[in-house]
Amino acid sequence: MNRRNIAQQAVDFILTRKIEELADLTGAKIAGALGVKTFYLAQKFKDRQQITLHGFILREKLHRAAFLLGKKQDLTIVDLASKLGFSKPGHFDMAFNRYFAIEPDQYRKLKTGVL
Repeated sequence: MNRRNIAQQAVDFILTRKIEELADLTGAKIAGALGVKTFYLAQKFKDRQQITLHGFILREKLHRAAFLLGKKQDLTIVDLASKLGFSKPGHFDMAFNRYFAIEPDQYRKLKTGVL
């Protein structure tokens, strides 16, 4: 494995996971899949991507959540939070609001035009 590009390999690994796989994805699991130590991956990832591995995973979860909120009216926010691995819907609400500066239900209304 080319260690020079390990950060990009981790990005590719994360981006190709199904939403259900993101729920419990950790740096240790990614490192294991890529055949490197967790600490080494975390260092290289932060150096190359300018974001922590955990932060990148969270950002990907939130982007996928935003996509689904705009497309799937039948998926409740509680179910979406659970699907993404948030232990409580409130944690998802807070993370989503912090990242997008809007609450998930308001985002859905904005994207779908349903008031």
